[in-house]
Amino acid sequence: MLFTSCTKYSEGKDTVLSIGDGSIQILKSGESKNLYDLKKKQNIETGVKNYLIHKNILYIIGEHGFTKVNIKNHTFQQDNRISIFQEKDVEAFTSISSQ
Repeated sequence: MLFTSCTKYSEGKDTVLSIGDGSIQILKSGESKNLYDLKKKQNIETGVKNYLIHKNILYIIGEHGFTKVNIKNHTFQQDNRISIFQEKDVEAFTSISSQ
């Protein structure tokens, strides 16, 4: 787990990863993991397979494809095609897809 010094949102027993102010979390639900935005109260990605944090970016591979989360400004980019992402993002996704 990744802990921050001042989290605005609390972690629960099902929290696998909490980033930023705690509003973005990977939660475990049975055997599945989901990326959830507590601030907006919405599920961003289901069936999280692998993830990586690199330089304030959270990269996730899940059921809907590829998700890039900018931790600093709380923005998301998501698509089922890896080709729409920048080269450095493709490299990050490729590195975690082999895990």
